Amino acid sequence: LGLPGAAAPTAPLGLPGAGALNLGAGLAGLGLPGGTAPPLGAGALGLTAPGALPGLAGLDTSAAAHAAALQGTDLNEYYARWWSQYGAVAAKGGDDAANAAAVQEAQPKAAAFDKDALKKLAEQAAKNAEEEKEAMEKAQDEVIAAQAAQAAQAAQAVQDGAQQAQAQAAQAAQAAQAAQAAQAAQAAQAAAAAQAAAVQAQAKAQAPAPQPPVPQIPQIPQLPQPGLNLATLPPAPPQVVPPPQIAGLSLAPPGAPVVPPPPPPGQPGQTMPSAAYDLEALKRLAAGGAPVPDVKAAPKSMGFSGFTLQTSAPAQRDNDSVQKMLARLQGNVQGAKQALSATGSAPVPLPFVQQTSHKLSGNSGLPDAEWEPLQEHIKAATGRSEIEEASRDFLKKFAQLSVEQIAEILRLMETKAASYPKDFYTELGSMLGHKLKSATSPQLALTMSSFLYWSHEGRQRFIDCSRDFLAVAAAEVPTRLMELAPHELNCCLAGVVSLGCSDHKFFVSVGKSAQARHKTFAPKELGSLLTILSEVRLVHVDLFTSAAQAIAPRVRELRPAEIMRCTRALSRCGVKNEAFCQAVGDDIVGRWSKSQPTSHSGFRCEDLVEACWCFAVLEFYHHDLLQLMFQVVRESQKVTADALCQLYELHLSLEAEHKERYASIRIEDKSVSALLEHYKENRRDCRRCSEKVRSDITAAVKGLLEGHVQANHRTSVGLLSDVAAMRKRSSTDGYVHIDIDGALSLIRPIDQDETAGPLVDGAVAFRRRILQKKGLRVATVRESDWKNLEDQKEKRRHLRSLLSALGDVLE
Repeated sequence: LGLPGAAAPTAPLGLPGAGALNLGAGLAGLGLPGGTAPPLGAGALGLTAPGALPGLAGLDTSAAAHAAALQGTDLNEYYARWWSQYGAVAAKGGDDAANAAAVQEAQPKAAAFDKDALKKLAEQAAKNAEEEKEAMEKAQDEVIAAQAAQAAQAAQAVQDGAQQAQAQAAQAAQAAQAAQAAQAAQAAQAAAAAQAAAVQAQAKAQAPAPQPPVPQIPQIPQLPQPGLNLATLPPAPPQVVPPPQIAGLSLAPPGAPVVPPPPPPGQPGQTMPSAAYDLEALKRLAAGGAPVPDVKAAPKSMGFSGFTLQTSAPAQRDNDSVQKMLARLQGNVQGAKQALSATGSAPVPLPFVQQTSHKLSGNSGLPDAEWEPLQEHIKAATGRSEIEEASRDFLKKFAQLSVEQIAEILRLMETKAASYPKDFYTELGSMLGHKLKSATSPQLALTMSSFLYWSHEGRQRFIDCSRDFLAVAAAEVPTRLMELAPHELNCCLAGVVSLGCSDHKFFVSVGKSAQARHKTFAPKELGSLLTILSEVRLVHVDLFTSAAQAIAPRVRELRPAEIMRCTRALSRCGVKNEAFCQAVGDDIVGRWSKSQPTSHSGFRCEDLVEACWCFAVLEFYHHDLLQLMFQVVRESQKVTADALCQLYELHLSLEAEHKERYASIRIEDKSVSALLEHYKENRRDCRRCSEKVRSDITAAVKGLLEGHVQANHRTSVGLLSDVAAMRKRSSTDGYVHIDIDGALSLIRPIDQDETAGPLVDGAVAFRRRILQKKGLRVATVRESDWKNLEDQKEKRRHLRSLLSALGDVLE
């Protein structure tokens, strides 16, 4: 290439694969216009970089090739390949104009670094990233699901293992029972063999057979009778097998640890089987997702080698339970009680003796063939000799009788209880006390209630001869208070009370238990409980109040006699409850109004009078019941003497405390006078203490007070007082009245400490309240306090302190 005014180029242009090119000759492959060199002037070169490289056939410069190249990890490799292709194409088709034209016509539309291609490439890369993320999440979910399934399988395996362990424990119990039966049979056969050997030894005068070695473990030793297996043993009987007596056998005491037997011959070094399953291992497998192994319980093998019972060791987790069970079973075996006689070098074992147990279960009892003759013998016994013979027959068969049969015999003795000999009662009390300790709660209640059929003389004779029985009964009942049914508790309480129990702690425990359970009692049972306690002058104020509150809404469930017993118990103990009184009064009036005139309400005239009197004692006024009572009394042709006396006291109470409301139904004065005369005739003495105490108090009052002092004084209203001091002999009322509280006028509370003072009987307090309402001054002296005073000076001092509280009576 010649340039005007310019020399030739100092250095040629080198292209890869093309060698050195002479620019002056021109390059047809570049496709310059006119095929000539462009004019160059003013020192400027007219060559520019082309947008593409035309004229290179076979070189892939499309956008797809560029995008594919970008996916690689090294762009240098891409450009190296591009330049190598460029050089090859240039060397091949540089001289072919037609080929160059075809390449030019097939020039790609997109540049090598097209923006659209780059955008699509970025979108494709993002899409691939999302697909990879989803694939990873899916894989994680599959892993989690697989781990959860493995954990579930592990839990199921644990549960199956627990069930198998329970089955193993049951099998162990059966094995122990079979072992006990086998031991009994072995002992019997061993004893028989020993007895036969002893007979032969005595007959032939030979040396006795050597004694079998004593084992060092608490099991039945191997006896010299091979060939016996478990299949040939008879089945175990249902009853308890008596303990065998095997000479030379030393068994471990009950509760000693059970030593496993040594391995049988031919199995040296036998190892203990592993546990059925390992719970911790299963937990680790479940946590780690490892596959759960197949859990199988190790079977328990039992075999016999001669007479030696062998059992494979139980699983580790069942060792404690199995050992306790075996120790308990071995505790029933009372062998080795008879030692071998120390005669000769080899003693002859004693023969086996079957011992029969006299302890019968509570359900067996005497057979009918013997029970019915015993019943007839007890019933028919009338004379002294017959009664003694019947008592001996009863004691002879006592051990075989069930508790129910004993209770029936006690009921049959009711009419002749006072005629049985004292030594019989002594023996009966001792044997019956032992029987109570093993009796069930219903049997205990049945036995104690049997004494209620006896007469007072018979019960007193029995207690005088066997006081230990009462102590046993009083100690046994409190231990069962929370398991006795309500009616059973009432039976036990009534039986103990009828035998004369006065233990304060016993009644305190009964009261607390009944108070805690009173909501489980029916109204009838609550009424019976209150009646029993009130009859022996005991009161638990909280229990009586709660019982009255519980009976009030259910009073219609009670029979008339039960209603009267409840009302009488509350009035005697002085426990006031308005809800109970109102409910009882309404119920009595309702029943009476519904029953007339076709039927009877169940309440007599005397019941109506007593109900109103009890309400007066409890300071409750029921107008409708009073009106009904007065109406029935007027219509009745005959009324008992006690009811008329109660009617008069009721009249005095209504006059003193409810005069205005009582005015409309008041008794006529003529009837009041008649009632007063009747009262004086039937209430002649109010003494509730000993005559000696009253006489002593009367003498002491005479030394302190002026005027006339009289014992058993009748006041102007007809009521009596123990001692009265009057100004004049002709006076009807004294200026001081003294009542003496004895055992018949006091109620002992069982909800307080034993040192707490007693309460006054409701009827006694009622009469004193009437006297005080009439304006009389009344002082009370307790008989127990008076007896504790030693000399007359202390007694006068005690009286002076009581009378000074009444005012100026000592002046």
